[in-house]
Amino acid sequence: MDLETLKPFWEYYRQKRSDISNFDTFCVHFFGHEFWGPHQKRVQLLTTRTGGLQEPILEVGCGAGWLTYHLHKSGLKSVGIDLLEEQLAQSRLFFEYFNMEGCWAQSNLLQLPFPDHYFSSVIAFDVLEHVDRLGQALREIRRVLKPTGTLFVTIPNGWGSYCMLEDRWHKRFNLPLRHWVKCCLRQKWEKRKKEGVVLHHVHIHGKNWWKKQFSLHGFQMKKIKNLEMFSTSVLARGGYAKNAARSQRDALWADKFPNCFSSEWFLELTP
Repeated sequence: MDLETLKPFWEYYRQKRSDISNFDTFCVHFFGHEFWGPHQKRVQLLTTRTGGLQEPILEVGCGAGWLTYHLHKSGLKSVGIDLLEEQLAQSRLFFEYFNMEGCWAQSNLLQLPFPDHYFSSVIAFDVLEHVDRLGQALREIRRVLKPTGTLFVTIPNGWGSYCMLEDRWHKRFNLPLRHWVKCCLRQKWEKRKKEGVVLHHVHIHGKNWWKKQFSLHGFQMKKIKNLEMFSTSVLARGGYAKNAARSQRDALWADKFPNCFSSEWFLELTP
């Protein structure tokens, strides 16, 4: 959502502050279906883990600030970085609305502006699959992470429902949606490619491939959890985007199946 689209929402809710005591409703207007089941599950997995999420915390690709808000709500402060100034501007508007203070910086994941071994926790949600130079990104994360720290990652399963619909089938059969999206956003994202981040998924792989990449760059997979079974692409026509209960059930069903069937995983890794 760009700033011109976001500002009317911000103004509307600012004038009717008493109507948005329910944060879930507010987030749907800002983030759409993305806030439902799988995103709530991410927060739960982060904040209820054994030992707790340790500060200082770095959010890589913090986006519009929904996770930052939940961390602050839990009494945790984080530093968020994102390559896109538009995303950081949304975060600032979001926090200004709730009269909260956040800490963000526009930065490239391939060259983080932080000293060695500074952070106890690094969070990279839905980021690494978009990074062209994955090895360099993982080396940078390991550099700023303490030897006793933890890296939290969410990545799509290359053989799950989401990637099958959005990546593999579109690529194999040259469906028009992928071509249309790339044409619309080509000019904006051409310069992003030079910085190591691209619009589409660069890395579409299964669990073993990801495990090998993390191992090659000094990370050990400590825990893996399924986030969802069916992607928003599968359930959109059935009301997934407007119905919290359906996406929440999807997140619950994911726990009952083997990892290979999940659309997306939550990983906990240690150096």
